[in-house]
Amino acid sequence: MSNIVHSNKNNNRDNFSVRGLQRAVDNIFDSFFTGWDSELSRRGSSLLPACDFYETKESYCLSLELPGISKESIDISISGDSLIVKGEKTCNNESKDKQFYHRERYYGSFYRSIQLPVNVEQDKVSANFSDGVLHVTIPKSEKHIKRIDVK
Repeated sequence: MSNIVHSNKNNNRDNFSVRGLQRAVDNIFDSFFTGWDSELSRRGSSLLPACDFYETKESYCLSLELPGISKESIDISISGDSLIVKGEKTCNNESKDKQFYHRERYYGSFYRSIQLPVNVEQDKVSANFSDGVLHVTIPKSEKHIKRIDVK
């Protein structure tokens, strides 16, 4: 028997090599944004939920993906000019007698801090949690805009 692997464009081994290269490049980019060991950053003491922060005519909006987290586990606050979302994702059905072969789900505390623009109505911030996505609406304010007449 021979252990020689023949290279062929239609060979499935080439597909795995491309996927492996793609995973390696993804890990490099992940480590740039979340720390050197992206796997530990996701499963370590703090998670970094994916978020979108965008603006409409009337408000600023934040959407955070928080799958598997109850709304009671979410804490939203404003400190200075930062909106802070934090909480914890717990695993209730973890058993010590399980032997995992592959594990991608993660548990632990999460924390996101978003710097808010100056022109917001901090007292009118609202939040809605549906289907594992937290939507925070921050109304804009005209109070902080000072118009200056040109003479």
